[in-house]
Amino acid sequence: MQITQDVNGDWPTLDEWPTVEADVTCRSPGCPVEGITFRETMYRNADGVLRAHCGRCNTPNDDIVEVSGA
Repeated sequence: MQITQDVNGDWPTLDEWPTVEADVTCRSPGCPVEGITFRETMYRNADGVLRAHCGRCNTPNDDIVEVSGA
């Protein structure tokens, strides 16, 4: 799903932005939460991709499993 601007060039407001529930797991060796999965509400990027960074080691996470949402 790709998010687009409306005819006036405006993006959806935060409460209108598509969200998804996802399980996110940090796989960075040595991170205090390595291998622990967290369920998060995530906002899709404009290109439709979900992106996350670990809150402990600030490493980009690519282990994102969509659970539900748009």
